[in-house]
Amino acid sequence: MFHQPVRRISFLTLLLLSACSAPSAPAGPPTPAPGTPPTGPVATPDELAALDRRAAALALRAASGDPAALRDALAEAGIAVRRLNGEVVRPAAQPALGLALAADDPEALAHLQGQGGAITLGDLAQTLQTVWPQADPARLPALIQADLRAGVGSAVPTVRFWSRFVVALGGPANDLLTSQTPQQVPLNAAQQSLLLLRLSGGLARLAQSRGVTVPTQPPALLRAQDAAPPCTFGGTEGTIMDGAASVITTGVGELLGYLDSVSATPGESPVDAAAGLLGNANLLLSYLKFTLTFASFQLDLTTDTDTLQRTQSTVHDGDGVVTARAKVWYDLSANWQYANCFRLAFNVAGLDFSAPNAGAVEGADLRWRVFAAQGSGSYADQHTSVVAARPGEEVMHDKTDAAGVAELHFEGLRQKEDLGDAPKAVEKTGEVSVQATIKSAALAADLVDALGTGLGGLGGLVGMPAELLYRMWPISSTLPLKVRDWAPACSDVQGDTCWTGKVTVQDRRKEETVLLDPTKKPAGTDLETADAVAVYTITGGSGISEHSHNAALDAQATFKSDYAHHINYDAAYAVECANGSQRTNIQKNTSKEDSSAQVAGDDRLGLTLEPGGSYTLNLSYMYGAKTRAVPGQIKTTTYFKGGCNPYGDRSDARDVPNERTHSWGGFKVTGQASTQNGVTTLTGQQTFTLRVDGLPTTRTVTWTIHRIEAP
Repeated sequence: MFHQPVRRISFLTLLLLSACSAPSAPAGPPTPAPGTPPTGPVATPDELAALDRRAAALALRAASGDPAALRDALAEAGIAVRRLNGEVVRPAAQPALGLALAADDPEALAHLQGQGGAITLGDLAQTLQTVWPQADPARLPALIQADLRAGVGSAVPTVRFWSRFVVALGGPANDLLTSQTPQQVPLNAAQQSLLLLRLSGGLARLAQSRGVTVPTQPPALLRAQDAAPPCTFGGTEGTIMDGAASVITTGVGELLGYLDSVSATPGESPVDAAAGLLGNANLLLSYLKFTLTFASFQLDLTTDTDTLQRTQSTVHDGDGVVTARAKVWYDLSANWQYANCFRLAFNVAGLDFSAPNAGAVEGADLRWRVFAAQGSGSYADQHTSVVAARPGEEVMHDKTDAAGVAELHFEGLRQKEDLGDAPKAVEKTGEVSVQATIKSAALAADLVDALGTGLGGLGGLVGMPAELLYRMWPISSTLPLKVRDWAPACSDVQGDTCWTGKVTVQDRRKEETVLLDPTKKPAGTDLETADAVAVYTITGGSGISEHSHNAALDAQATFKSDYAHHINYDAAYAVECANGSQRTNIQKNTSKEDSSAQVAGDDRLGLTLEPGGSYTLNLSYMYGAKTRAVPGQIKTTTYFKGGCNPYGDRSDARDVPNERTHSWGGFKVTGQASTQNGVTTLTGQQTFTLRVDGLPTTRTVTWTIHRIEAP
């Protein structure tokens, strides 16, 4: 069994699940007055330039899912990393932004980042509008863009680093700073998370400046599976290190100012309005953490073998089928943080994760891809049709079953050309991959329902755009594949080259004549047809050297033809008898000849190949145009009934011995050869019109010939 499991991620994302009681924590630093910006040493231009380069370098690494790069970037952006008990494991650079993530959050974020999913800045604006219904979603992307532009030019090192890192995460093709349509700019997992985190901190700081106490104590860890609820999914306790350090005027000032202006409810007291700001901060953090829970979805991909042997046939696929099996599941290991609180929620919703299929994700949407590389040059040249899913397999929208499992069966495709005798094996590389999204998965809906009913405090989270909640970030896995393919080879190599290939000559002959009765009216047809096919399978050759451009190609030849000559005459016409009366003559004649012939033997084709690649391929009559006489019979019937003289009536049928000659003619074609990797290929098709055995004929010559240079 060959498999590649997706790396397990700790259950970091339930950081905001907390017990109703929290332990005391050491007192933090003095809280500055509301509105006080971060302070610290003034950075020199050289130091700011070095910081900009550092942000770009870390973004390049973090964009591909490097957790170490993400942890380093968080610290330099003024965001701490701490354990649930409040212990700081990665301090923030100064001046700190007053924000913190759980110890395993960077790894989860890196995992999601590595999966490559994205939403747009417009999607994020829709999310914010669910929290601020009065906000204009068309304005929000431009406000975020304006805040980022201000941040990249900030003299505060952490604010500057945060802004430049967020922008650089999108890469040069997704410019958050200058795009004329910011709502369409893609946001990856890390960008969305950092924007939500920064906005939540700014909201908390704004609430604090208006007299609201911002909790900064870490939540307590539930120790027993039966610990008493309630558990809360939201709350700033796990994320806000120091509410006073989250400054309104830098980082997200434009966006905060606008959201503040559309937050007030008529008649609402300033205290209630400030509390609402903190509630919105909690709600955004809940959404952020809910998104990160999808890092705990796992995808295992296995195959029953890592090697596929392609068929040698040009007629059928198969001769080797591989089964790939994908399993999507959700890990609720008992030792993960807050797993017990999470279990409580699922138990309330009636989901039992103690069952054998615990965590199976039913209904996940899967997209399969399987290929083998062939050739060189462009992508299309290197990924031609060598392997493919079997007919009837769902590739674009496969679904996992109740056990979270889906399978794909794939096989090698038929050869595009005849390989000749004893083809040689060619080893190629390929891969099978699968990408899963949880949008349609039953567990995604269960997750929302369970948290809403079992944990409490979720509030407006279930009102977030369902499309964003269920789409999340795709997860994928890829396995390497070995493919044994085949290439033409000669059975007898002569000299320093090997010749192989096939030439087919097909003649189609047809002539039809309308037969007239004595009154010149149509009364029947005379139809003569012949189809002849000659196939030359090249087994070797000699010639084509630096001194000679000519080669003689030995071939095994098979000839087959079918001939038919059918005459049908059926007439009834008026005649005048000697006594002046009118009578009717009836005359019917048929003649039917069908003949077939087959010949097999050795033959030889002539080839002239010029240094520039132009060539002439021929089979002249003197080298092997074939004829064959085939004995047979011609069956005839005759019927005549005279209207004037009944003594002349007759009716008979007979078989007439006959000998039909079948023939297969020569040809002469031209073309331009191509050479790649030591193989010269001559291929083409030409059609001619001529007369053969007195019949108008269409002759089509099709050829593919390889000259393989000896290593």
